[in-house]
Amino acid sequence: MKPLIKKFIQCFNKLTGFWCAKDELIALKKYRLHELENVFKEFEINQSKKKNILDFGFGDGFQAHFLKKKNFNISAVDIKKKKDIEEKGINFLVYDGKKIPFENNTFDIIFSSSVLEHLNNLDDLQEEFCRVLNDDGICIHILPSSSWRFWTIVTSIIKYWYFDLRPHGEIVNNSFMELIYFSRNFWKKNFKKNNFEIIKIFSNKLFYTGNNLFGLKINLKSRIFLSKFFGSSCNVFVIKKNISKNYTNV
Repeated sequence: MKPLIKKFIQCFNKLTGFWCAKDELIALKKYRLHELENVFKEFEINQSKKKNILDFGFGDGFQAHFLKKKNFNISAVDIKKKKDIEEKGINFLVYDGKKIPFENNTFDIIFSSSVLEHLNNLDDLQEEFCRVLNDDGICIHILPSSSWRFWTIVTSIIKYWYFDLRPHGEIVNNSFMELIYFSRNFWKKNFKKNNFEIIKIFSNKLFYTGNNLFGLKINLKSRIFLSKFFGSSCNVFVIKKNISKNYTNV
């Protein structure tokens, strides 16, 4: 009986979720690269000298390759590394999820994209960011917004016909609480608590959900337009160390 019910649910989900495109990984890569381009448009980075940048949570590695083309010295860390990842002169390192394997004051920039919300030791790793970041360095963190969380919940209801309580990240244990924890206000407080100052916050100006609503059938130009009405899917935080708090490297 159970296999029949399961098969029925799968068939039903295919019918109700017909608009959830199958090109999720390709679409997500395109969105991420657009977000990075938007960072360089919204926040000018002084490139008078070649900067050392850490790609924290490199995933497939395509963002690290994008940054390398921008003339940065790239290092990248993650808790695992795919076998087919293209190295091409980038130092992709697997670390233990606790201590970033670099010396104090190594980096001019620390970059992450949709990573911090997945950390269950967020405060400890932000202390590590402080340690490996230069005193005049910056962190650039792209994080999912409350708008992304809201529209992902809504589209999940349409797809599954029930509330999907599973969280996207590790900060809280259900999707509804993430409406609060994915807000700008939460991250501002968290960064300040961890000895960082806010330099700038801006949106990625792109609308998409965790259910890949029609995928690439809706082009980037249209998704930029939709973000004006439905909200942007990510916020970008540019922060620096608050050295006035006499942070001591360890």
